[in-house]
Amino acid sequence: MGRHCLAGPEALTIDILQLPDAWKVAEGFPQPDWRVIGDYIRRTYPEADQPEMWDEACMQWLGALQHVLGTDLYQIYQSQNFVLLTAKTPPNAKNALNNCENALVQICKQLGSLAWHWKCGKHAVVFFEDLDNYYRYISYFYPDEGDFSGSAATFLNRGYCHTAAGPLRGSGAGTLVHELVHLCLAQQRIPKWVNEGLAVNISNAITGAHSFAVTRDLLSEHEAHWNSETIQGFWSGKSFSSVDCGGLCYSLAQILVDNMQGDYKEFYDFVKDAKASDAGEASALAHLGDSLGLIASVFLGPGDWTPKPPAPR
Repeated sequence: MGRHCLAGPEALTIDILQLPDAWKVAEGFPQPDWRVIGDYIRRTYPEADQPEMWDEACMQWLGALQHVLGTDLYQIYQSQNFVLLTAKTPPNAKNALNNCENALVQICKQLGSLAWHWKCGKHAVVFFEDLDNYYRYISYFYPDEGDFSGSAATFLNRGYCHTAAGPLRGSGAGTLVHELVHLCLAQQRIPKWVNEGLAVNISNAITGAHSFAVTRDLLSEHEAHWNSETIQGFWSGKSFSSVDCGGLCYSLAQILVDNMQGDYKEFYDFVKDAKASDAGEASALAHLGDSLGLIASVFLGPGDWTPKPPAPR
């Protein structure tokens, strides 16, 4: 493991820069069209060679991103399952990769059959030293309009799945583990509240962080905010990015998932079949024997908490 020097063009067996319509620049950063690249790889190379071609494509993309951010500062490092673009010193970069590898083993152990074992290239992680660059980069993956809460890191599940992080305090281990849980759940398409609740709880378990206590003040915040209307933004996932109540959404997701894991031995069967379209209501009824409204009432108290997804158009 160590610094990775990109090979010259003559050594490449795939050149994504030369593929028609496979490349563009957005917000000053290279953004490949991974659908075009994926179609080319599947069409051109035998299945046994495709993972290597995905690795090549990933390295070329990160090499282009490295060039924009500054080759004098940013370097690319690799481990068995990860590739990291960072300005950290080699020992810190190696430590970050080791943390990722160790966390991946533990996450997959906890998730069991729910965990996604991807085969299309290594998982990419980008550490931005500058917060403005971080937010400018991830803005490409967000809608053009709306107010969005801040973040330390984010798992970007579009195109080539990867994790981007801004300047992190300390090792940032907890933040990285949280995003890696999202990676391992990427193919499940589960409701956002389930995804986030699992990410918080698994991250806490792996890093040894203490689960937060439900204080009187926190309980009062929840009681003041949630009602039959605001709860729908939680179930749909729309409120998680809200500046006003995003924190309460994450808090409620952690509490509900923690309670469900303790109360229902069939919890992971519920997760496997939970659909975002109904917030997991049908799966809860099928596997847990209770509605989500009833499950939520254990913490929120009596009220109309049942998910009410919009009628299909």
